[in-house]
This record gives sequence, structure tokens and C-alpha cells, in this order.
Amino acid sequence: MPNLINMKRKNRIEEYCETTFNCLKANVHNWGKPDYARPISRIYYSGVFDCGNPNPTGLISAKALKNKKNKLKTVCDHYLSPQFVG
Repeated sequence: MPNLINMKRKNRIEEYCETTFNCLKANVHNWGKPDYARPISRIYYSGVFDCGNPNPTGLISAKALKNKKNKLKTVCDHYLSPQFVG
């Protein structure tokens, strides 16, 4: 059994992709049902967010760019939400 406490490798893209795919596939029968739209899209969002940022777009909002130039704290912007993309 692997030592889960020491598994801290960043950007586990393959593991997150496979796990997210399996979770979405298990819920395919609920796809298109309004009550399931958010819970299912959150599965996708979590999988994308938790694997790190392997493919940054480089896109930034005007406000975030201004803050960055003024040396204010910024965070990675979401150009499109992962739920929308998924």
C-alpha cells in the first residue's frame, strides 16, 4: 500500500485526468438534468483546478493587469470557467 502522506508530487495531470474522466463517466446518466448540472460540472472544475496549471493561457483581465503593474496581489484569472469549458 502506498504511503499517501508522502505523495506530494505536483501537477499529477494523468492521475487527475483519469480520475475526473471516471467520475464524469459514472454520472453520464444524469447529464442534462438541471439538478445535476452544477454538481457534475464541479467534478470537472475540481479535476482541472487540482492538477495544477499545466497549460496557462496567459490571459489576464484589465483590472488584474493594472493590479499587477501596481505590485498588488493578483491570482490566476479564469478567462472561462472550467464548468463552461467542460
